Amino acid sequence: MRSDQAPIAADSEQLTAVWQGAIALCPALADATILKTWAGLRPRPQNRAAPIVEPLTGYANVFLATGHYRNGVLLAPATAQLVRSALETHDFTNSGSR
Repeated sequence: MRSDQAPIAADSEQLTAVWQGAIALCPALADATILKTWAGLRPRPQNRAAPIVEPLTGYANVFLATGHYRNGVLLAPATAQLVRSALETHDFTNSGSR
C-alpha cells in the first residue's frame, strides 16, 4: 500500500447490513458465529488476461477460477462451464485464461 492511501477496512454498518440480509435468506445463520471479517480490493491479475481459469502449476488437484475483478457475477456461468468441462474431460489444456 502506498503511504498516501488509507488502509482498507471493513465498515461495521455495511457488514451488519450484509449479515442481516444473509439471515433473511437463511434464518439458520442467526445462530452462527462470525469468526473473522476482512476487506480488500477486487482481485485482478497483473500482467495477464483476466480471469484466470486454469490448473495451478505444480498441483494435480487444484484448479483456479479467480481474478474476475469486477465481472465475477457476470462471468460466473461461463467460468462454471469452463471448469466443469475441464474437470469432466480432464482436459486442462483448453481452459486457459479467458
